[in-house]
Parts: sequence; structure tokens; C-alpha cells
Amino acid sequence: MPSGRLQKIENPLQQTMPSDLRELPSDLSLGELFESATLGMFLIDCDYQFIKVNTAFAKMHGCETPDDLARIMSIDPTKRDTVTIDFSSAFGQIIQHGGVEDYEYNVETPYSGTAWLALSGQAITSPDGEILLFTGRCQDITARRRLQDSAARRNRVLERIVRGGSLQELLSEIAIDVEAANPGMICSILLVDEAGTKLRHGAAPSLPEFYNSAVDGLEIGPGVGSCGTAAYTGSRCVVEDVTKHPNWAPFRELAKQAGVRACWSEPIKSSKGEVFGTFAMYYRRPQLPSQSDQEFIASSAHLAALAIGRTRYEKKMQEERDRAERANKAKSDFLAMMSHEIRTPMNGILGMANLMLEGDMPLVQRNQVETIRQSGKILLAVLNDILDLSRMEAGHFAINSETFDIRRSIRQTIGLWESACVEKELGLNTSIGPEVPTLVKGDPIRIEQVLSNLLNNAIKFTDTGEVGLSVYSTQAEGALTRLRVEIRDTGIGISLADRQQIFEPFTQADGSSTRRFGGSGLGLSICQRLVDAMGGEIGVESVVGKGCLFWFELPLMLANVDTVPSGLRQIERPTPIAASSGRVIKLLVAEDNELNQALLMAFLARAGYDITFVDDGRKAVEAVRASNFDLVLMDIHMPGMDGIEACRQIRELDTSNANLPIIAVTANAMPGDRERYLGLGMNDYVSKPIDTVQLQSIISRHLSSPSAAGDKSLLQLRN
Repeated sequence: MPSGRLQKIENPLQQTMPSDLRELPSDLSLGELFESATLGMFLIDCDYQFIKVNTAFAKMHGCETPDDLARIMSIDPTKRDTVTIDFSSAFGQIIQHGGVEDYEYNVETPYSGTAWLALSGQAITSPDGEILLFTGRCQDITARRRLQDSAARRNRVLERIVRGGSLQELLSEIAIDVEAANPGMICSILLVDEAGTKLRHGAAPSLPEFYNSAVDGLEIGPGVGSCGTAAYTGSRCVVEDVTKHPNWAPFRELAKQAGVRACWSEPIKSSKGEVFGTFAMYYRRPQLPSQSDQEFIASSAHLAALAIGRTRYEKKMQEERDRAERANKAKSDFLAMMSHEIRTPMNGILGMANLMLEGDMPLVQRNQVETIRQSGKILLAVLNDILDLSRMEAGHFAINSETFDIRRSIRQTIGLWESACVEKELGLNTSIGPEVPTLVKGDPIRIEQVLSNLLNNAIKFTDTGEVGLSVYSTQAEGALTRLRVEIRDTGIGISLADRQQIFEPFTQADGSSTRRFGGSGLGLSICQRLVDAMGGEIGVESVVGKGCLFWFELPLMLANVDTVPSGLRQIERPTPIAASSGRVIKLLVAEDNELNQALLMAFLARAGYDITFVDDGRKAVEAVRASNFDLVLMDIHMPGMDGIEACRQIRELDTSNANLPIIAVTANAMPGDRERYLGLGMNDYVSKPIDTVQLQSIISRHLSSPSAAGDKSLLQLRN
């Protein structure tokens, strides 16, 4: 380069030098300052020819010396097809705007793949405005760009993970993103198999299929390529040239066919250090990673670890949910089986006890039978508590809303416990405030269940003194009233520590092996869940040795007297259709248990029905096909054909008997059983032990007719 020309531009160049070079000792020449700069420096004349570039500029563009750079780089846009590095776009910004600040562009280098550079330059002009040359500097910003790209990729991966998708889809997207950020690099992700001995294909969108198939199942161990070694050691394995490295001896021909020469493999690790797999970067020429390359591959492996970790977590959670569902189903199946097995003999015990008590017998024997009946009712209450809790936990529990007389409901519930107070010589005081409405909308059965549970506890834990019940309305706004019920006793009381857990399932204040009081410990837990489900509150106040005050409050809608269903004001025992109609009502009873047959025979015969018994479903279908019946009582579990299949076949008959009312009479009383049987074509449902009043009411409802008795057209399937 002519010295005179350089001197001509010496002063303008001095103004463009970095500040650190301007402060160097003055005995250094401009050329020495120019060459020693850590930034890339360049001078270009008006004919688009390089006047001078320093070594830093050449190396940023993949060359060892400025002379090397001149052979592969041009700023002349007409020479784009003849050079490796096209500098014209970057230089065009300087020409167009007279200068440029931090113009970013990328170049492919043989040493580190894609490099990102930021160029700042300006035109140097003479006093009369003539452009003399262009000068500027260049800075390697690859690390910064990769950091930015890494953050962006991380955000994209996290978004994909949140959206969901298969692991292979996530890994493929990560690999594609990584390759896009570093052109010339090929990405491969391998996953450790369940045995922890091999690597399986995860994602490698740019590698040939034959290569992916060959490395699928790669052994994990020392000296097994880059990936097998990285997975074994848990640390990065860098191979600059696979044709020379001993780890790649068995795979050199494969690598040659795939056109890869360098392979850097990073172990993909969880936050706890578990190796999930490997993240490999391949290059088509021998290459070692720079510091920014090492940070890049580490961040890429971390992204893969996030995707794998999240997918494994979701899989584990799904397995836990499946396991919990199986356990819950097993529990429900067990409870259903035990309920059926207990209810079947209980039906016989309570049914026969009730029949015996309706007859004449000496007082001593009557008391003995009454003891049997009461014991059976207690056992049935415990069973019902367990089933109620199971319904609540399974979510198969609904609160009904109907118009009812709240005052009568409370008095009837109290009446059930009067005899228990008399037996223990306890006083029973009741107070219902005058402001308490008569007709409200709610679930009378559940309210009575809560009240009955609390009264039972009060009587059970009180030996002397009294039990008191107070009911009043705390507030009334428009059509809404808030009912408060308080049950006081003078019993043993509950400590503060026990009060904090008394509403938990299977918990009693006295849970020791020497406890005096029986019970399952479910009553209060069920009360709390019922009150919560009805939108209310429940609580307790107590002093040990002086008694307890249990209370609950419920919001209830006021009901108009015109909305009261007929028959609500007076509860009467239904009159059997057979007795009131004067005609013979024919019932078919499908029941295989002889004890239950005897009980149903005693009750139904006394009601005046003509009864035919069969002991399995197939016989029930044959009987309906051969004869006319008014109604069928169908057990569910029977040998041979069960009640469900028998109902289905009856509904498929091509006669009017296909619409015969069928009542499920079963010991199945688990959540959803009633809905299930109604959905399968049965008209109604009665659980065992059979409540004879309920059974008679259901029979009467399905046989009642406003027209002449015996009109079969009225016995249609009621939906």
C-alpha cells in the first residue's frame, strides 16, 4: 500500500480509531496502532478495494491474515458469486447513509461456524466533500447473539412445553431451532433407555435416516463415540476430527457416509444430575468449540432437559392419577361387594324382625326381637355412613331441592330419639322459634340426617342431665332465610385439641383402645360435608366435663303454600293397590336368595298380591314371555343371567309386556347405582334392606291408574 496515500488519510483515520488506541504511546506508528487493535479495523477506497485490514478483522471473517481475506471477500456486489464472504450488503449501508452504527451481519467461518459481527463505519471526505475512502471497525458479537437466541429459544420451548405435545415433537422443534441459530451445524438428540444401558433416537431432523437408524440403540460406555462416552461420564465429549479419534474407530465409515467430521456431545442432565440423554452437534469439517460454542451447546442441552423433565413429570403424574383411580375403583368395588354381602342378610334380619313385631308375642320375646331389630339398624347406620362417605369422595353426591315442612321435619327427627333419652333417663328439651318458617325449599332427607347424627352423638356421650335442641332463624331477606340449629348436651365435652380434628373421617374424641363409646367416627365428617354441600356452616363449642354445643346454619329458600306437593301435609302409609282396587295384582319376583324370598312372600302376600317367584334372570324372561304380570321386582345379582340382562331382554320383547314396570330390588347401594339401573331400562330402584313402606309406595305409584283397573295400556314405561 503506498505510504503517501496512507499519510493522506492519516488524520481522518486517527479520528475513527478506538479510544484505547488513541491513548497508546506516541512513539507507535499509525500502522502499529491499526494492527494491534482488538477490534477488526478496515480501510476501503472508492473503487471498493481494501486498502488495509488488520489481523483481528481477518480472523473474525475466518482468515489467518489480511492477505487470505482478500482472496475470499469482496464488497463489490458484482462479485457475489465468486467470493466466499459477501461484504457488499454491510458496506452498502455505509454508502447509502454515509455511515452506519452497529450494523449486524453473519458470516460462515471454517473455525467456528456462524459468526455474528457488528460493523460501524463512515465515509472520509475531503474539505470540498469528495469521498476519499471508507473506514470502520468490526466487533464479534457471536456470544451476545447466541445468548439472545438462547433466551428466545428457551422461551419458545417453554411455551411449547406448556402447550403440550409429544416428547419427540418437542425435541424435534428444539433441534430445528438450534440448527437455525447456527447454520452449518447438525443437531442430534439421543435418549437413555429405561434400562440405562443404551441411547435411543430422540430427534435429528438433518441427519440421514440410515445414520439415525445405526445409532439408535448405541451402547453407553467409555470410548463409544462422542455420545456413548458423554452419557457414560456425564461430561462433555469433544471430538475435533472423527476420522482420527479412537472413540470413533467403529463409526468412521458411517460418519463418512453421513458427511460429518466433528462431533461435540453434551450430556442432557436433570436438575439432580440424572443423565436423560445426549445433545450432539456435528460439523462437516474438523472443528473445536469456542467458549461461546461451549455455552451454546450447554444451554441447548438444558432446553432439552426441560422438555424431557416436563414430559417425564407429566407421565409420572398420569401414572399416579391412574394408580389413584385404580385404587379408588378397587375401594369402590370392595365397598360395593361388602355392601351387597352385608345388606343381603340384613334384609332378612330386619325384615323378619319387623314381621315378628307386627304379630302377637310375650313381652320378653318382643323385647328380644326389638333388640335384634335395633342392633341391625345400628349396623345398617354404620354401613350407610361408610357408603355416604364413599359417595362424597367419588363425587357421586347430589343435594336435592324440594318444598317441605321444616317444622314437621324437625319434630319427626326428634321423635326418633325420644325413646333413647327415656332409656338413659335424660331430659329432651326442644325449642323452635316462632320466626322459623313452615315451608321452605331444601333437602329434607339430608337436613334430617345431619340433625339425627348430632342428636345421636349428644345422647351417646351424655350419661346424666339433658339434651336440648334450639331452632331459630338468624336472618331473613326477601325469599331467603338462614336457619340455625343448636344441639346442647351435658356430656363429657371435647378438649380444644380434639375439637380441631373432630370433623375428620374416622376420628373420635376418645379414640383409645379402652374407649367407652362405639361408632365408626364418620358421623361428624359426613355432617360437615353435607352442610358444606348445602351452602351452610357447622361448628362446635365445648368445655371438658360440662358438655358440648354443636350448631349448624343453612340458607333456605322460603316456599309458597301453593307450591306444596299434594300429600306433603299429611304423611300416610300407602294403601296396597291390591287392597284398594278389588282386583288381583300379579307380581313377578326374581330373587335367588331364599331368605329374601321368604321375607318378600310374607310382606307381599299380606298386602294381597298374587306372587310368582323365579330364582334367575332367564326364568324371569321366560315367565314374562309366557304370562301377563303387572310389575316385576328384579334382583340384580343372580346365577346364570343377571337382572340387568333379564331387563334388557324383556324390553326387546315384541309384546306389550316389553313395557312392564321393572323395579330393581338390590343390595347394591353404591354411588351411581340408582342412576345406572334407571339408565339400563328399569323404572325404579329399592335398596336392601328393604323399607316395606318405601317398596309399597313405589309399587303403588307404578300400578296406580285413573282408568279402569287392568288397563294394560297404562302400564307404559315411565321416563
